[in-house]
Amino acid sequence: MGGTAEPRIQGRSSTIGLAAVTIAALVWGASGPPAAAIMAPLPGPVSQALGAPVADATFIDINPDNVGPYPGQPAAGIPDCSAPCESGRDGGRVHNLSAVPGDATTYFAASEVGGLFKSTDGGSSWFHLDGYLPGTAWDVAAATGGQRVVATSFNEGRVDLASVLQVSTDGGATWSGQLPAAPAGCSVNRTDQPSAFGIAVRPGANDILVGTNCGLARSPDAGDTWTRFDPTPNNAPSSVWDVVSLAGGLTYACGDDGLLVSPTGAEGAWTRLAHPSPGNPFCSIAVSPEESNVVFAMFAFPTSYGEVFSAGGGNLDQGVVEFDAGGTPTGVTWLTLPNPDASIGVKSRLPFVVTNDRATGYDVWAGIGNVVRGTCATPATLPSPTTSRCSAWSATYTDSNGQLPQQAHGDSGDMTFDPTLAVDACPIHYSSDGGIYRNARANDPLTCHDPLFQGANAGLHAFLLWDMEVVSLPGADAEDLYFGTQDNGLYYSADAGKGAPTWAHAIGGDTYDFAADAAEVAASSNGGEIMAGDRGFVNMTLAAPGGTPATIRANPPLDIPEFIAAAGGGRFMTVISVATSWNSSAIPVGVYDTTDISNAPFQTPLGTWPSSRPPCHIDIGTGASGPQPYVLAGRCFWPDSGARTPFAADELWTYREVSPGVSGWVAIPVPPKQPGDPVLAGAGFGLIAVDPANASRLYASVVRDGAPRMMRSTDGGSSWTFDAELSDLMSGGGTFIDYPAVTGDGIFPYLQPQFVAFDPFDAEILVAGGASSGVFLSSDAGLTWSLLSDPFTPGSSGIPHLPRPQFASFDHDLAGTVRVYLGTGRGVWRVELPAADLSITKGDAPDPAFAGEQLTYTLTVTNSGPTSATGVTVVDHLPSDADFEASSAPCVESPAGTLTCSLSTLNAGSETSFTVTVDLPADLVYGNGGPKSIVNGATVSGFQLDPNPSNNSAAATTLVKAKADLAIVSFVALSPPTAVVIGDPVQLTLRKVVANLGPSSPVDVAVSRLATAPAGSSVTPTISSETALAVATGDPRTIDETFTITCGTPGLATFGFANSIALADSDDIDPDPSNNAAAASVTVDCMVPVAINIQPGGFPNSLNLSGQAAVAVLTTEAGEYGLPLAFDATTIDPLSVRFGPASVLAGPSGGAPEIHAAGHIQDARELNEKTRDRDLDMVLHFRVADSGMTLADVEACVIGTFTTTAGTFTFYGCDSVKVTP
Repeated sequence: MGGTAEPRIQGRSSTIGLAAVTIAALVWGASGPPAAAIMAPLPGPVSQALGAPVADATFIDINPDNVGPYPGQPAAGIPDCSAPCESGRDGGRVHNLSAVPGDATTYFAASEVGGLFKSTDGGSSWFHLDGYLPGTAWDVAAATGGQRVVATSFNEGRVDLASVLQVSTDGGATWSGQLPAAPAGCSVNRTDQPSAFGIAVRPGANDILVGTNCGLARSPDAGDTWTRFDPTPNNAPSSVWDVVSLAGGLTYACGDDGLLVSPTGAEGAWTRLAHPSPGNPFCSIAVSPEESNVVFAMFAFPTSYGEVFSAGGGNLDQGVVEFDAGGTPTGVTWLTLPNPDASIGVKSRLPFVVTNDRATGYDVWAGIGNVVRGTCATPATLPSPTTSRCSAWSATYTDSNGQLPQQAHGDSGDMTFDPTLAVDACPIHYSSDGGIYRNARANDPLTCHDPLFQGANAGLHAFLLWDMEVVSLPGADAEDLYFGTQDNGLYYSADAGKGAPTWAHAIGGDTYDFAADAAEVAASSNGGEIMAGDRGFVNMTLAAPGGTPATIRANPPLDIPEFIAAAGGGRFMTVISVATSWNSSAIPVGVYDTTDISNAPFQTPLGTWPSSRPPCHIDIGTGASGPQPYVLAGRCFWPDSGARTPFAADELWTYREVSPGVSGWVAIPVPPKQPGDPVLAGAGFGLIAVDPANASRLYASVVRDGAPRMMRSTDGGSSWTFDAELSDLMSGGGTFIDYPAVTGDGIFPYLQPQFVAFDPFDAEILVAGGASSGVFLSSDAGLTWSLLSDPFTPGSSGIPHLPRPQFASFDHDLAGTVRVYLGTGRGVWRVELPAADLSITKGDAPDPAFAGEQLTYTLTVTNSGPTSATGVTVVDHLPSDADFEASSAPCVESPAGTLTCSLSTLNAGSETSFTVTVDLPADLVYGNGGPKSIVNGATVSGFQLDPNPSNNSAAATTLVKAKADLAIVSFVALSPPTAVVIGDPVQLTLRKVVANLGPSSPVDVAVSRLATAPAGSSVTPTISSETALAVATGDPRTIDETFTITCGTPGLATFGFANSIALADSDDIDPDPSNNAAAASVTVDCMVPVAINIQPGGFPNSLNLSGQAAVAVLTTEAGEYGLPLAFDATTIDPLSVRFGPASVLAGPSGGAPEIHAAGHIQDARELNEKTRDRDLDMVLHFRVADSGMTLADVEACVIGTFTTTAGTFTFYGCDSVKVTP
C-alpha cells in the first residue's frame, strides 16, 4: 500500500519505481541473486525450546492451482461459471503487491492470512517466503536488485513488537523486525499491539516511510535504522494507513487524521489538512504525475474479524492542495468524484487508488470493489480546484460482484505495472480476495491498458478457510476432501491422498460451513441457506432458503462455523442460532437432527434449547446410545474489532441420556484450572473438540479465567485435567499475549488456541493448533505434546509455518503412515507421519547393588516397524540417589539426573543396546536407615508416530544394600602392669582400632569381647559388647575397653582377651570377615602380699635420709592382718630384696639392696610395735640414701622373692614412714 511517487505510478502499488533505479542500485546495492524458490517444504523435524521434534514429517502442499470453472446447479442457486472462469481461478486473499524496479520477472505479494509470496517468472507462479513469519502480511516494497525488501503486517498478538515491520537484505529469505518504539502519547493498547501499514520509498534517496497504527516510522538509511514519530503532535498519535513520497522531499500521508502533508517527510514538518470523509480512517492515496499538489484518495472504515479485514463505506475523492510561497501546505479542496462502480454500490474490501503516467495525460486506477480506470489529464490552463481532472471512467475489469464471472475476482487489493517503463507502463498484475491475476495483454502496448486479468495463482496458496471436511474412504488415494473459503468458494477432491490431487471447484464466493459423509454433503454460504446433495458436491438442491430471513444466521455474521455436522449413517445435525422458518413452519432456536438433510433438514429437534444464549457451534462424538452432540452457546469465540465482547466465553451443552430411555440437554460447568480452584465470573469455553469415536473424550479451551488454558476430559466433562504443556505451546511459550485488546485501529488478532482434533482411528493421536503459534502433535492421548510445524525458524528448518490452522482430519490407509490433513491460512496440506513401533526394556546389574559401588543399566531399544525410526532418543530419568558416571551411547545429562541419549536411526526389525553406569553414594543405605529400592525409568521416542506407545517406557527397580569390609587393624593393652599384688583388683585398658574399608560408608559396627583368666585369678567382664555408630571409610574408629584383673595365686599369670566385629545391620554384607577378629594377652607376676614393720618398736617409723632402715618382714598366717595367704618370712632370699618407695620399686632394679647381703631371722615386734608372736620373722637393713626415698614420701616398700617347695615367687609389702633429713 502507498508506494513511490515516481512519474508514472502513484499510490497503492508498493513498487520502488524506475526513477529510483540508478540511485537505488548505488545506495541499496544488490547483495546477490534472488532467493531460490523452495517449491515444496523439506521433510524433517524441527527442534525448539517449546518441544522436542516429534515426527519425521513430510509436509505436502495439496492446494488447487488456478482451478476456475464450476458447473451451475440451478436447484441450489449456484450459477454456472464455464471455462476459463477467471473469477474462479483463485489462490486466496492478497492485500498488496510489489515489483522490483527494472526487473520484469520478480514480484512480491502480501497475503491476508498466508504471509508473503514471491515470483521469479513474471508473476505466473509463486512460492512462499518461509522466513517471513507473520501470516497477516499487509504491504511489501522491493528495491532495485530485489535483495532489499520491506514488509509490514497486522498485529498477531506477538510479544515481539518489532515484528510488524521487517526488512530483508537477501531477497526475502531472512528477515529482521525493525519497528521502533511508539512515540509519546500513543495509547497503551496501540503501543502493546502495533500494526504497520503502507510503505513508501522516496525516489533517488534512502528515505523510507511506513505508516503504523501509532504514527509514522522512518528510516533515513534504506531500512537499517528507524525512528517513529507522531506527524500530528497536537493530538494523540493514531493510524497512518498510506504514504506517498515524491522525489525532492514532498510527502503525503493519510489515515485517522485525514490528509497529512510534509515538504520533507521529517518529524516536526507535517501539516494536517481537511479530511474529506470524517469517520473513515482507512485510506489509499495517489498523486497526479503531472501536478504534485493534486491527490486522489479513498477513505473508508476498517473492520476486522480476526484476520478477515475489510474497509467499506468510502468515496473516491480528488484533492487540490494549496501551498504558500514558502512551500508550506495551507489547505486542500476536496471533490468527491462520481462513483465509477455505481452498478454494485459501495462494495469495497480494500479500496485503493494508483496513478499511471501516460504519454498523454495519466490514468487513475481505482479499486472500489471492482477495478476501474479513469482517463485523466491536467488542462493547459489550471481549472478550479473543484474541477475533476478525470474526464471518463472505464467499465469494471473485474467480476462486478459475481455478475461477470469471466473477469477477475473483485474485492480489490492492488496493482503492479511494468517496472521497466516510466511512461505508458502496462498494468501487469491485479490482486484481490481471489488471489493474483496477470494481464494477458501485458505484452501489447496498444491493448494492455484495457487489461484482461487472468488467474495467475499457481503456488499462491493463501486461502482463508472456513471449513474443511475429510471423508476417509478405502485406499490410500481415495479420500474425499472438501474445503470452503472466504471469497474463493468450495473445492472438492476425491483423491486427496494422491501426490497431486485432482480438484473440482464446486462453487464460488463465500462458503462458510458444510458437512459430509461418504454419500452426501450439506453446506451453507454467506446467504445463510442450506444446500444438500450427493458426494462431491453434485446434484445440490436448496434444502432450506437463504436470503432474509436466512435459515442459518451466524452471531455475529462472521463466526467460526460448524453449524452443520455429520453424525454418521446418513444423519446430520444443524444448529439454528436465530429463530427462522422453513416451509411455513417456525424453526425455534435449537439443534435439529435429520436423516434426510435434502428434504427435511429440521426433521427432529433435540429437545427444547435450554439456554438464553444461542447455540453457535456443534461437534459430535459417538456416545453410549449413538451420536452425542456438544454445542457451544454464546459467541463461539470469533474475535472482532467492534464494540461487541471481544472474546467468547461460551456455555457448553451436551445432549445425552439423563435417565433410562430419556435424553436431554446437560450443561457442562466451566472447569477450574485445578480441582477446588475458584472460577472467575464471566469465564467460559472458547473451543471444544470431541473424539468422534468416543464422546467421553473432550478437549476445550477456557477463557476469561486467567490466561487461556487447555483442558481435557475423559468422562464427558464431569472432570477435567489442566493440560499445561499444550497451553504453553498454544501461547508459543509466552510469544503471544493472552488477550489482545480493542485498539481502535481496525485490527484485532485471534486468541491463539484454535483447534484440537482427535484421530478417530487411533485414540492416542491428537493434533492441535494455535493461530500463529504452530501445529502440535500428541501420540499419547494428550499426555505430552510437541511441535509439528515450525512457527519459529521455518526459513532454515525447511518445515513450514502454517498460520491460522483450523481443521485436521486423519487417514491410516497408507501402510506404515498416518496422514493428517490440515486446513490452514495457507490452504490445505497433507502431513505424512511414518509409524515406527519403538519399545524399550531395561536391566540392572548387580541386583542387589551396594552403596559406594557402581550400578550398570542395560537399555535395549527395539523397532518393530513398519518403517525405520529416525531421531531415536532415549530419555533416562536416573534415580535421585545415583550419580551419572558413563554411558556407551552418546548421552547428555541435562538437567542433573536426566540423560538424553541419541541413538540416531534404527531400521525396522532391529534393536540396539547400550549401558548407563551410575555411582551409588556410599551413604545411601545408612541415610535411608536400611536397604533401599531405587527406580530408574526410561522412555524412547523417535521422529515417527508410535502405534503402540504403551511399550515406550521401561523401569528397573534395584535393591541397594550396604557392603563394608570391616577390619580390626590393631588390638593392644595400654601400659599393662608387669606385677600385681594378689587380691588387689587392677584395671587394665585394651585399645583396638576398627576400620571400614568400604565401599559403603558409614556403617554401624557391632563389637563383641571375651576375656579369660588363669585358674585362681579372675577378670571382669568376661563377656561384653557394644555398637560403634557411623564408622566411616578413611576414619578408623579407636575403641578402648577396660577390664579388672585380680591375681589369686603366686607366680606368673596370663590373662587372654578376644575381640570380634561385625556389621550391626544383618542386611549389610562384609565381603571379607577374615579380618574381623583379633586377640591379645597380658602376663603379670602375681605377688604375695606381706606385712612389714619398718623400724620395729617405734612409731612413727622415722627414717633419716642419711641413716639406715631396719625392716622386719613378718611371718603371718592366712587372714592375719587381712592378708589372703600365709607367708613364711624365713624363705626370703635376702639378696633379692629391694627397699624404697613403691614408684621406685616398680622398675626392675630400683631401690636399696640389703646392706649385709643377709637377713636376720628373729621374732620381730608386730605391727603394734609392742608384742612378739613367737614366730620367726626376717629383719633386713637398707641404706635410706640408696632407696630413692624423699622427704615427701610417707610410705616405703620392699619387694623380693622367696622360695618354697612349689617354687620361687615374689612378695611385696609396705609400711608408713616419716622421712627426716
